[in-house]
Amino acid sequence: MTSPDTPAPPSGPADPIGLIGLGTMGRNLALNLADHGTPLVVWERDPQLAALARDQLPAGTVWADSPAALAAILPAPRAILLMVTAGAAVDAVVEALQPSLAPGDVVLDGGNADARDTARRQAGLAGTGIELIGLGVSGGEEGARFGPALMAGGSAVCLGAGGPCPGRHRRPLARRHAVLRAARNRRRRTLRQDGAQRHRVRRDAGAGRSL
Repeated sequence: MTSPDTPAPPSGPADPIGLIGLGTMGRNLALNLADHGTPLVVWERDPQLAALARDQLPAGTVWADSPAALAAILPAPRAILLMVTAGAAVDAVVEALQPSLAPGDVVLDGGNADARDTARRQAGLAGTGIELIGLGVSGGEEGARFGPALMAGGSAVCLGAGGPCPGRHRRPLARRHAVLRAARNRRRRTLRQDGAQRHRVRRDAGAGRSL
């Protein structure tokens, strides 16, 4: 629910995405997304990290003053990327967000969480229509800024394998948001490379038998 004081969502060629956590990785991912035309709504609880990010992010970035406010600014269906420390901090942010979310919204945990914690959070959201995707992010600061390795785990339909997400999504989330699109494309490249490698192994094994 919005109020007259709620900032307008940012506009741009892509759908806006929310980003919570602007430490080294979160800030550089935000800069990467902004470079590729993704409008951002952001929140960072640490004033020093927020000040550093304000100096670097584009002027069109919308700043929220809480996770709930961030959700209120974003148009539905929402996609919110969490770049906070794995563990209790993720639980706290998901708990703060949940009352402001709706069926069809997606939360992406980019904190390289333990897979068991991700499964527990997904189970906790079962039946709400809210999706949680575990998003492994690799490549360090430079990778986040210019091209991270992203490994997504969650609902197949949200990752684009079987149509739109449940609820109000009209097309796969991976087509709508740069973070998931990059993860999906990287997975496709990996599968192609693995297939080519297996083909070479079989071909070489066949050549050996014919000698």
